[in-house]
Amino acid sequence: MKPLLVALLLTLAACSQYEAVERGQRKVGGMTLTAQAAIWNDVPPAFTPGGLPTWTVDGVTLNSLSFVSDIRDGQPLVEAEKSEKYPVFHADMLPDEIAELMQSTCAKLFQATITRTGELKPLLIAGQPGFELDFEFVTGDEVIRRAFIGGTVKDGRLQAVIYQAARMHYYAKDFTAARDLIVTAGLP
Repeated sequence: MKPLLVALLLTLAACSQYEAVERGQRKVGGMTLTAQAAIWNDVPPAFTPGGLPTWTVDGVTLNSLSFVSDIRDGQPLVEAEKSEKYPVFHADMLPDEIAELMQSTCAKLFQATITRTGELKPLLIAGQPGFELDFEFVTGDEVIRRAFIGGTVKDGRLQAVIYQAARMHYYAKDFTAARDLIVTAGLP
């Protein structure tokens, strides 16, 4: 009986392994992403913020790249328990309203306080008009984190990527690679 239990535990542990993201194209949600460098790791669903498909370089507590894909009118950005209410996306939202929606979702998701918001700017994503915003937040561990959001609405669906990392060292280290993934994403 013990060998069977050990085998079962090893099998379950293998199901939640981080997987290297190879260079090249990869479909994540409704987006097609092109990883220029093999630095990212696909995070197992059990460890992702809000159930969002997520990649990391150094572990989700230090940095993460989360994909918000194919969000339809009336849906929240993340999956949540019924007791937790997250704000919902509306297809007719303006870019500043979407940025605020994403910031408030991040604040709730990471149990954080937004401490600084940058300027909302236009951003082309695969030739589609979109927006970008950076902001900072602090979580319970008192680490200041910086986040970058790039997103667009196409055919009434929100497509966005959130890159967040500890502000000291980690944010700048992989920001360019994260931003490149966002601006070159193929949209459905």
